[in-house]
Amino acid sequence: MRALASCAAVAVATTFGLMTTTFKAEGAPLTNDFSALTEAGACKDVCPANFIHSFGDLSYGAADPGNGFDSAESANFQDHFGLFARGSANSTADPGHGSGWAYGNFLLSVLIPSDPTHPAGSVGSFMLPYHLNGTVTIDWGEVFSGGFLVSGATARLVWDATSFNIDGSSNTTQHLADDTWSGNKLSVTVNRNVTWSVPFRFGTIFYLSEGYYVSVDGHSGAAPSVGFVEADFLHTALLGPAIVKDGSGNILINPTILSDTGFDFAHPAANVPEPSALALFVAGLACVATLASRRIHDA
Repeated sequence: MRALASCAAVAVATTFGLMTTTFKAEGAPLTNDFSALTEAGACKDVCPANFIHSFGDLSYGAADPGNGFDSAESANFQDHFGLFARGSANSTADPGHGSGWAYGNFLLSVLIPSDPTHPAGSVGSFMLPYHLNGTVTIDWGEVFSGGFLVSGATARLVWDATSFNIDGSSNTTQHLADDTWSGNKLSVTVNRNVTWSVPFRFGTIFYLSEGYYVSVDGHSGAAPSVGFVEADFLHTALLGPAIVKDGSGNILINPTILSDTGFDFAHPAANVPEPSALALFVAGLACVATLASRRIHDA
């Protein structure tokens, strides 16, 4: 990568503003732009979490003030991501709550080379098809105080994707998922296809940034406090083969798609980098600032 003085330092704002990188000058080589964060946490008196600055799979669990146990897991990889969070309470004598969250993000640079049919600078569309599935279950006891319901639970799934031009300006932002479920008794299955469409120019580097999280929170304002809320999207968001279209909407056959991690977007199941290798790769980035961990918890 070029020296920091020759890089345009630009903050990359995902949904939660957790990544910073430096964007390349025109014609710079495609290398050393990758960053990722994987996090899982749960709350007691404070909200601690486990996190790593790379792709990977980690979990966290802790007892909560409602005499229950909260847990979360985040599986964050290039060909898929999975998120799980569960909060519970089990107190017949006291009010209480339970909560947890799981989070992941990444940023990387991509280049689709020009060719005689698609000259440098000509426009195209880069499409990433995902399949999203999961379940949300709420079974939280109804508690009334003064004639009002003072108990319930909420689960939320958010998935945002942003692409950036080579100068760091935002190219497009797409909200791939933003779902909230609330109540005392609820059972929902999510099963849908999601496609992220990114405009680009042949022969010009562009950047992909995704951020996704799931959170759960249950509470009872008066005794008893008994129940659980669970959002299970752990085996979900599977990436299919990327589609590249030219400016006329024609689909390219066997397109060449270069990425700074070496991931093959055209054949995502064929070559998934090992998390350990990516962790070492992240450690050597000269132009990526230290990522800040932050709580993803909405009380």
